Amino acid sequence: MRLGSNGEALIKSYEKLRLVAYRDSKGVLTIGWGHTGAAGELQVTPGLRITEEEADRQFAEDIRKFESIVSRCVKVQLSQNQFDALVSFEFNTGELVKSTLLKKLNAGRMREIPSEFMKWTHSGHEELRGLELRRRAEVRLWLKPDEGQELSEEEHDHSGSTPDAPRSKGMIRSKIGNSSLVIGAGAAMETVSQVRDTVQQVADTKQAAQDISDTLPLTGAVNHILSHPNILIMLVIAIAAGAIWYWRRQDMQEDGA
Repeated sequence: MRLGSNGEALIKSYEKLRLVAYRDSKGVLTIGWGHTGAAGELQVTPGLRITEEEADRQFAEDIRKFESIVSRCVKVQLSQNQFDALVSFEFNTGELVKSTLLKKLNAGRMREIPSEFMKWTHSGHEELRGLELRRRAEVRLWLKPDEGQELSEEEHDHSGSTPDAPRSKGMIRSKIGNSSLVIGAGAAMETVSQVRDTVQQVADTKQAAQDISDTLPLTGAVNHILSHPNILIMLVIAIAAGAIWYWRRQDMQEDGA
């Protein structure tokens, strides 16, 4: 089989065209449409420049190699889109021959293939968003029926969705916990600011009350309150807390509207 238009479009959308040599995520010198020295005759050296025509020609030569690898190692019948997805996978990883994906594929365990794609999202020990997106695109292409082809029973089970990259429960809990910490920290900072303002208001009120008490004849109840600063402080804090609660309730009602 030969790479189809869907597969070529997928590969080029992630490789991008670079006419000056650069180092990829693994530090390998690369040029054109993801060409490295290991992929073909053109050896990539620092500062190397090529034209777009040369890049297209080198891409076509590289693809022949990956088409041959997929055709040789896969022992089951593939649709065009499945073949294209595997060529993209091999073009990017170079690991199809040694992969569990291939073993399960040749054993006919078709239901497990999408999840096997999603295991290849790391460079070294680091998970890369770009690799995750590429694997998802390859899974979508793998599950997409060729024109005029109907989905098999296994493909129906996966249609409309792509599996997540495998993650430990600890990682998931950690991400949820981190989100809670961020939200909690924000709320705490807001509360601290409000309390600081309230304390300042209490201090100002105490001073004003003392001034009034010294200059005006007041009722017994008011004099009692003014002569007991703790009661005054609790009263001011209660009023401030009630106001804060009311403002937050109003905000929540507006958000829910």
